[in-house]
Amino acid sequence: MKYANPKPPEGINTGGYRPGREFFVLGASLAVIAGLALAVVFQFGEWVAPYVPFSWEKRLEGSFVENFQNDKAPNPSVEAALQRLADRLSGAMDLGDDMRVTVHFVDDKTVNALATIGGNIFVYRGLLARLENENALAMVLAHEIAHVKHRDVLAALGSGVLVSVASSFVLGDAGRVGDLLGHETVFTMLHFSRAKEKRADLDAMRAVVQEYGHGGGAVDLFKVFNVMEREAGVKRKTDLFTSHPLTPNRLKALRVLAESQGWLMDGPRRPMPKDLKLN
Repeated sequence: MKYANPKPPEGINTGGYRPGREFFVLGASLAVIAGLALAVVFQFGEWVAPYVPFSWEKRLEGSFVENFQNDKAPNPSVEAALQRLADRLSGAMDLGDDMRVTVHFVDDKTVNALATIGGNIFVYRGLLARLENENALAMVLAHEIAHVKHRDVLAALGSGVLVSVASSFVLGDAGRVGDLLGHETVFTMLHFSRAKEKRADLDAMRAVVQEYGHGGGAVDLFKVFNVMEREAGVKRKTDLFTSHPLTPNRLKALRVLAESQGWLMDGPRRPMPKDLKLN
């Protein structure tokens, strides 16, 4: 009997293994899994927010309100006038029985207004000084009241915090979780989707029409926005990558709503209350 010991062929034990390709597939798979996990975490805030009692949300407002206030003394007469108008509009917006908005005046040249946790709404001097009549101001306040009504603030903050916490742990920076509610983070989280901004516009329009009999306040407000955009050199052609729709598109949507409901888009304006004339 003869025995043979042939040399094995080259590559018999490699099985076509390619380290580079395997690493890429593994990395891509992990990225997809992480992305899906973050998407679920982010959406969780949207799902839960409508079911959280407003009284619970109010318990969280302390630090958030402080983040938006500055060291200047409050102006009681301005805040009282803003609050009276907000209360009138709230009556037309079907807020929950336990839900009430509180309006704050920020004596700062920033041109802005925003809603934050617990139904707190902040109106800055910079925006108030640009508005020519009460109708336009009512559109601003009603828009922010709509965000409170739909719990957009709680959903945005809840999702943002959860995503930030998850990212901190994944990236090994869990020690910074306690800093997530800082001033800059709060501003970043309080950006709503275009769908929510459109919904807030439509709700605000209904309230303004009920209060004044026409939607002229929306027209006047968006004229102010157009001027501001021109002054800032903003030349947006699309709203694809922005939280707010384009100003002309916002006004167009309101005109379509007004036409469908038989509402007027023009009519007499009410002058700005004397306590709110800051020019």
